[in-house]
Amino acid sequence: MYVHRPTAGTAGWTVHRSAVNANPAAATNITVTAGFNTTIANTVTMAFWASANDNTWGTLTGTNWLKTGLSNQYRNLGGSDQAHTAAYNIRPTIGAVANTTQTQSSSLAARTSIISWGQVAIPANDLCAAPAPLTSSTSCVNTAGTLTGATYTDIPTIDCGVSERSDVWYSFTAQSPNPTISLSSAPAGARLQLFSGACGALVSEACGNGSITASGLNIGTTYRIRVYSDPNEEGTFNICVQDPIPANDLCANFIQLTATGTCSPTAGTLLNASYTNIPVIGCGIATRNDVWYRFTATSTTPTITLAGLANARLQLFSGTCGALTSLACGNGSINATGLTVTGSLSVAKELNLAGTSKLNLASDITLVSDATNTA
Repeated sequence: MYVHRPTAGTAGWTVHRSAVNANPAAATNITVTAGFNTTIANTVTMAFWASANDNTWGTLTGTNWLKTGLSNQYRNLGGSDQAHTAAYNIRPTIGAVANTTQTQSSSLAARTSIISWGQVAIPANDLCAAPAPLTSSTSCVNTAGTLTGATYTDIPTIDCGVSERSDVWYSFTAQSPNPTISLSSAPAGARLQLFSGACGALVSEACGNGSITASGLNIGTTYRIRVYSDPNEEGTFNICVQDPIPANDLCANFIQLTATGTCSPTAGTLLNASYTNIPVIGCGIATRNDVWYRFTATSTTPTITLAGLANARLQLFSGTCGALTSLACGNGSINATGLTVTGSLSVAKELNLAGTSKLNLASDITLVSDATNTA
């Protein structure tokens, strides 16, 4: 056996030229045709010969071809006779790979094969423990990646993924519960797998063929993305994580809340929200990104609370979206009084945070009825 290691500890091997098989006619001198130029430095090309008899393989010819360290031949003398041999061509620089010939002891039809490997750098994010960080955005902002030179990760519970496939890793901190993760310009059979948890205890959340639309992610939690292909294909790709605009970004697209006698939070976010033009802002602050909720009053004095969001503001309105009347404002909570009709609730921040790092904060909004005045 002959072992050729990469010239650097941070490098690995990739197929530089795929295997080419041939069936040459019967002869004593069997030639394996190379006839190609390597396009990267540090390549190893191997040639193989086989015949269906216990022939002896002998003389090897061809520029830069060797079989030092390899057995000259293998002969199976017990039952199904066959003989085969191999040789290698190591090139430290880019250049031509010559044809090579070996001689067998009698003229027989043979089978040949040739394949070339090239040395490549292992991707920096080849391991789960060293993911490349991604930041989600309102649009798809691509990050370039590659599977060339990657190795596979042993994942005990693979779930919806495919095991033993060369992969690379990314991580992101969720800024919304349902971001979309997308691959583009990727190799054939490209796959994505989303995980929560640490590398030693990964929990599969979702899989996708080129994209994943996640759901139920915890805002502020870091998740890992595994990129691979099935079957193993190398090559480059682009990846991005995109957050949606909140469904309740507009007054007319409010989320309905239900008043209860206890605090029952509803998760929300201001990530990617826009501001609403309100002609008569009342006690609120204009031109601040906001989202909208609506409830039907079941008591005259409900308490509306907001948690998990710095500098949070609440504003309570009556009326329709085109003719809002401000009823009350609060820094994190409102103790409403005198309600008798359906109200609309605007959640806004004191600062316009569009495009800032603070947008990874979530808000929980709760509507609680006065226990003594619940309808």
